[in-house]
This record gives sequence, C-alpha cells and structure tokens, in this order.
Amino acid sequence: MKKSLLLLLCLLLLPSICWGLGPFLNLGGSWTPANPTGSGVRPAHWFKADGGTNCQFTTGASVYALADGDVVGWATQYGTVAISGVSNPTTANKPILRTNVKNGKPVWRFNSTANILQSGVIATLAQPFTVFAVAAEDATQIADGAYRLILSSFLGTNDMEVGKSNGNNFYMYGGTALSDGAMNANWTIWTTVFNGLSSGMYLSGVLAISGQAGAANIQCITIGGYKTGSFLFKGDIAEILIYPGALSTADKNQVGQYLSKKYAITYTNIP
Repeated sequence: MKKSLLLLLCLLLLPSICWGLGPFLNLGGSWTPANPTGSGVRPAHWFKADGGTNCQFTTGASVYALADGDVVGWATQYGTVAISGVSNPTTANKPILRTNVKNGKPVWRFNSTANILQSGVIATLAQPFTVFAVAAEDATQIADGAYRLILSSFLGTNDMEVGKSNGNNFYMYGGTALSDGAMNANWTIWTTVFNGLSSGMYLSGVLAISGQAGAANIQCITIGGYKTGSFLFKGDIAEILIYPGALSTADKNQVGQYLSKKYAITYTNIP
C-alpha cells in the first residue's frame, strides 16, 4: 500500500518537476538564447537593444540608455565571454536608442556618419562560430556601392565582417569574401556560419551564400561598421548573438524562430 501511494505521489509531482526544469530541458516553452541549445551551447556574446541596464550610455556608470533618443554605449552584456567596454569615447560617435520600432521593441539606430559600438580586445573566439543579427538597412544606402557592416572584428590580420558588399549584395568575410543576393531594406534575421570551407549565410532561414569564407577569429567586436570607423552602417540593429561552434540545423532554427516571434519577422526553417 505504501509503495502504491509513493508511486502515485511521484506520478503527480512529475509534471511539476519537468516544468521546473523546462529552461534546462527546453520544455514548457521557456527556452531563450541564454539557455543551452540542443547541443548545450550558450552564446559567447549577446547584445540587444532591449537589454535595459545592460546598455549604458556615456554620462556615467549608473545612467542607462532606456528612453527614446538616449545615446547608447556598452556597460555589460549577456553571454559567456566578457568584453572590455567601449573604446569609442565620444557621445557623437555612438548610436541612439529608438523605442517601439520593431514589434514594439527598441533598436539601436546608426546614422552612417560616425556611429559604432566597439569593444577592446577580448578572449579569442576561433572558428567555427555562428552569428545571428536582426537588422534593417536604411533604404537610402542599399544601392550606394559601399561596404556597410552590421558586425566586424579586426585585430592584426584577423578580419571578420557581416553586412553589405560594395556590389550591394549580402556579404560575409573571414579572409575570403562571399556575397550574393541584392541587399534590401527588409527586416532580416541574418544567420552567418563561419566554418572555413563550410561557411554560409541564411537570410531569415533561406540560404543565400555558401563556400569558403576564410579562417578569421573574433578578437574584438565592432557593431555598425569597421574598427577604423569606415564601412559604416545606416539603419537599425535590434539584436546580435554569437555562438561558439557551427550550430546544428535544429539549433539554428531554434534561435531563428525565437527571433522571428520576438520581432515579427517571417522565418523559414532551414531544411
């Protein structure tokens, strides 16, 4: 009798136990990019305009970019690899926060004149790695025949870039340039895998580029342009995630669907 009662109690408690473990088991719809993917991989770097007090601006260590029009700098970030802060010190050279832009979410708005966010040297992230970005380029620059970078990393001869090429195509570079497809002003979920010969870029789940992209690592991070202040982006960037490793198809789709729901962007599962 006691054994039967104990078994019944365990069965009754099992759903609650599983639900409580949901963030770790991916049950109960509680998954976020900060929790392990199917491969158990956490993001090394995760920047987002709705990060609240994780996005400081330049007037002091306790004054945060929360209101529309606030200047944005980095204080801390979500992710497993620490960054050393913003090396671009002037307010004029930082993007601004715009609230309620995409599906009610804020964005960082870059003006292509001087706006970048830039870290110092960070712990090296070697290939393979997978980059996600949620961004929309301003329509005035889609066909301007210039490189416009959403994200880059440069130290010495190590150079990684994601954005638009001078041929107005979607573009990735890790020592070798890959580009294809005409750039547009649509909000897009960029999924870019840097993995030597097996590199590629997916636009909201649809493969646009594949091939050899070189072997560059990440040793610093610049959002909205290039480290030297060139190749500047004009438009809105809402979120960037960088995962160590070439994520599985299931994991890429898991992140893609999360971003799709958050920003109301149509996403097609990678087959």
